Amino acid sequence: MMLIEETAIADAALPVDQFKAHLRLGTGFAEDSVQDDVLKGFLRAAAAAIEARTGKVLIERDFSWSLTVWRNQSGEVLPVAPVTDVKSVTLADAEGAETVVAPDRYRLEKDAQRPRLRPVGPLMPKMSKGSSIRIVFAADNRLRGAACASPSCVRRPLA
Repeated sequence: MMLIEETAIADAALPVDQFKAHLRLGTGFAEDSVQDDVLKGFLRAAAAAIEARTGKVLIERDFSWSLTVWRNQSGEVLPVAPVTDVKSVTLADAEGAETVVAPDRYRLEKDAQRPRLRPVGPLMPKMSKGSSIRIVFAADNRLRGAACASPSCVRRPLA
């Protein structure tokens, strides 16, 4: 199993100004933004540490997850939460030929703790020996109905 972050956290999503205020950095100088790149790096590192420990995505982005076997044929728990959309499911055979699984063969069971990819029929698509599957999905903390849905709530752990 391998989880890959397909899109990076956008600079605009990082609470740099709030972080500067938290650190009590001086303002009104000509070089106010000279440390912004360093602070963005710190914020990204903090987000990665929080996400790794909690399994929760703080700021929206896309991921791909590769598997060589289904752990559960009746539904696969996705590695991070909350997942907002499954963009594609691609099956690769032992020779590397890829087949996109039709979206009408699976569905996303949204959950703030343990989202699942579920089959529409009784079982997930069959995988032969040596094959793999790649699931591309979007994850975002602002899942509708989740306890933490505001930008300030998302940024609080980072500042």
